[in-house]
Amino acid sequence: MDYDPRLPLLSIHVTKCAGSSFRDVLQAWFGDRLQFHYAHLSTDPREAWARAIGAPGSCIHGHFHETGRLTVHRHYPEATQLITFLRDPLEVNLSFIHYVRDRFHNRGVQVVPDDQLDHLLGADVDEWIAEGDSMVTHSMPAHMDESNCRQLLEEMFIHVGVVEEMDASMRILARKLGKPVVEMPVVNTTPRVHRVAPWAEERFRARNRLAYLVYDHALSLNRSVSGAI
Repeated sequence: MDYDPRLPLLSIHVTKCAGSSFRDVLQAWFGDRLQFHYAHLSTDPREAWARAIGAPGSCIHGHFHETGRLTVHRHYPEATQLITFLRDPLEVNLSFIHYVRDRFHNRGVQVVPDDQLDHLLGADVDEWIAEGDSMVTHSMPAHMDESNCRQLLEEMFIHVGVVEEMDASMRILARKLGKPVVEMPVVNTTPRVHRVAPWAEERFRARNRLAYLVYDHALSLNRSVSGAI
């Protein structure tokens, strides 16, 4: 779909998919017409939407789920233009558990609610991965399923970037939005050494078919468009 700057752009920050890094690019692109939607900011969606509608060329960026698939349209039902970056679903979940543990043990910072923290700190990583639901799926439209995911990605998103092919994705997105190409800074990364056991990866992939259909289609779209520019 084509971008219409008269309407607000909604940028979905999928957990551990370069959303913190991308925020700096959006700041350069949209300046004072960029707003943030995060739980800790207590964003009022009605006010944010009203400001965005009143200022063409606006963007709202953030997390639009708290638990489960509370997606962007729960907060902004009129949104018609979406962008996001995705990453291999297994890497997203693995990065998340390392991020939670690193922040808690090395920085004394708690980034998840109390009812999740003990489980994430004490869980066996392979077991947690094997039984986990993909965080990629959590941020997708609530009515997206295996039968319609490809169609919705193409109809609802200006572009879906892929972290593993960041440079090409950024060029595509900049062109579609009519913005200059900006080098993506690397921030909020967490070192890790754990390699997921093959049995855990197999169970994760089987459990999260939708997430991989979404990711694989986004990867395919990026490669097809990248080859044409």
